[in-house]
Amino acid sequence: MNLPLDFIANINKVPNCDHNKLLESLTLEPAISIRINPYKQNPTIDKQLEQVPWCNEGFYLKERPKFTLDPLFHSGTYYVQEASSMIVGHAFKHLFPETKNIRVLDSCAAPGGKSTQLSSLLDESSLLISNEINRNRAMILSENIQKWGLPNVVVTNAEPKLIGQIPGYFDAMIIDAPCSGEGMFRKDETAISEWSLSNVQMCAQRQKQIITDLWPSLKENGIIFYSTCTFNTTENEEIALWICEELGAESIKIDVDEAWGITSIDYEGIQSLRCYPHICKGEGFSLMVLRKTTENERFKIYGKGKSFFTNIPKANEIDFKKLINKEDYIFIQNNAGDIFTINTAFENEIAFIGNKIKIIHAGTAIAQLKGKDIIPLPAFAFSVILNKDTYYTENISKNEALEYFSKGVFLIPNAPKGWILLQYESNAMGFVKNLGNRINNPYPMEWRIRMDIHQ
Repeated sequence: MNLPLDFIANINKVPNCDHNKLLESLTLEPAISIRINPYKQNPTIDKQLEQVPWCNEGFYLKERPKFTLDPLFHSGTYYVQEASSMIVGHAFKHLFPETKNIRVLDSCAAPGGKSTQLSSLLDESSLLISNEINRNRAMILSENIQKWGLPNVVVTNAEPKLIGQIPGYFDAMIIDAPCSGEGMFRKDETAISEWSLSNVQMCAQRQKQIITDLWPSLKENGIIFYSTCTFNTTENEEIALWICEELGAESIKIDVDEAWGITSIDYEGIQSLRCYPHICKGEGFSLMVLRKTTENERFKIYGKGKSFFTNIPKANEIDFKKLINKEDYIFIQNNAGDIFTINTAFENEIAFIGNKIKIIHAGTAIAQLKGKDIIPLPAFAFSVILNKDTYYTENISKNEALEYFSKGVFLIPNAPKGWILLQYESNAMGFVKNLGNRINNPYPMEWRIRMDIHQ
């Protein structure tokens, strides 16, 4: 591995670390890990797989399969996530053992690893705002969140300073900051070629700006989980120290089992957790947890403005309520005509937030209304609140499932005409409309499998 000389010199300053062994570990093959969705069926997951010690739903794979050719991957029954980053979930549970009625921001959320993990931890009375500043990445984030299938997430596409204009709203904030990526060197050669000391400094300045912009939206005594996938202290403990001194916070120690191989560090009073790949079975990762100590304006909803959604006619509610397995949910329609369902308790908050920042999707996508016809949206099939009893269900093979995800064509003999819910390995995959001699496959073009599925 052709590592920059400045990086090698800088790595000697990394705390509590055998630097030679760390450098040697960067030449080794990385571990492959996944995190299963606890709300869906995972019948093909090998129960003999090694568990990620700090995450009950995390597992190491013995080798990297072709995830693209697994229908369960496309339907959100598991997420391919780097094991080290799952430690955020452990830290979150440590500070929020009761996850009712809290509001959480995942500020740099794409492609969705931490957001899918957090949404699984939260009670349905809690809400996660999953934000991504880049429009294209925000759409990928929205796809992954919808496939995960939980209804307590709103995906947004906004600059941090706009989120900061929603003061005192969040109980917790996850900032997995854009960084120099030193911890990903063995997985990403581009990170090596782009690394420089000046880039490290540039990343640190950007991290400070993101935190400064977001800071007003965090409640007093709110918790910030700040993480990077880099080793240097400039982008890690020194950023946390700056937060404490300049913005007003205190460092919190998160306990971990010594057997996990995660290194606990005290850096000038800043407590951090470090995943070093020569000790921990995962990539380089750093996590600092802080509590906000300064006073903050309290969140309140004011002004009506023009909402990004409208409520559907009452006459249609009865039909829509049959489609889900929840009671206290309302149905809203966005400007594109898509109908979503959200917890009634979130209605005013989401309307207020939607007037401040751009919402990509809120809650669960259900359908579109075309005259008297209810046209189910493809994403609805992945939802854990889908009432399967309202649709004719057809169990399909792996090959048929891959055809569906490729927007391919196949027949369903002896099935009734109309909308059919496809199911594979006990998990809903999607909807097709059976016309008798053929089917219509409405799976989104931008989500489709693009590789050859006949391998």
